[in-house]
Amino acid sequence: MSELPPPDPDLAAKIAAGSARVEKIEHAGRTLWIKRPEVLRGKLRLYKGDPARAFSAERAAFLAHHTKNLPIAKLVATGVNFIVFEDAGLSLKLLLRHDTHPLADRIAIIESAATALAQLHLAGVSHGRPNLKDIMWQDGTVRFIDLERASAQRNTPRGHAEDVILFFFSAFAEMDDSAVEIEAARKAYIAAGGAPFWELAVRRMAGLGWAYWLTRLAVPFLGRGRDFQAIKPTFAFFKSFKIAS
Repeated sequence: MSELPPPDPDLAAKIAAGSARVEKIEHAGRTLWIKRPEVLRGKLRLYKGDPARAFSAERAAFLAHHTKNLPIAKLVATGVNFIVFEDAGLSLKLLLRHDTHPLADRIAIIESAATALAQLHLAGVSHGRPNLKDIMWQDGTVRFIDLERASAQRNTPRGHAEDVILFFFSAFAEMDDSAVEIEAARKAYIAAGGAPFWELAVRRMAGLGWAYWLTRLAVPFLGRGRDFQAIKPTFAFFKSFKIAS
């Protein structure tokens, strides 16, 4: 993990002047984002965990990977209580809405994201939570942000498989009537070299078959939230594939 030099005085002043957890700024002709530790109290802290630990993990991940050719937002500056990275475009959560882009464009975008995820995994890196809102797309280039759940312990085939499951779960949660796009993403991930981790993800989901049937019974009582509603189709999707022993 290599530290970066301190930010230039103008950027340092902008970092010091702000207090928002996430802040968009213009600096030296570039659009940048400043991220600071989250402040949580009470039930939110119990639910989301220690924000200082999450911030430290994200900062460590950015520093560990910023010199590598990986599809991660470009790190500009960092300190004990801030991370600054380049703007990487719009999130897939916005871009993959059906009223935003035609089907052909949506397929191209999600294929690019699946390919980028495979590139991370082939480099031995797990994102930790590849939600569509944390995958950015700009002029055909995909970059990942929000590395709070990244860790050396997750950089394993099992961690990659968990990324795969979470990526497709997020796709089902955020995209309506998305079978064509999701299947295109699956094929793109495998074509980019992710086949071993895809197969491991299928086996892992098959081992949770009891949860699939429990979910079919429980989802009607859990409300209409997108995450809850995505559980059943995610299980069904992985269940539809058979991997030879």
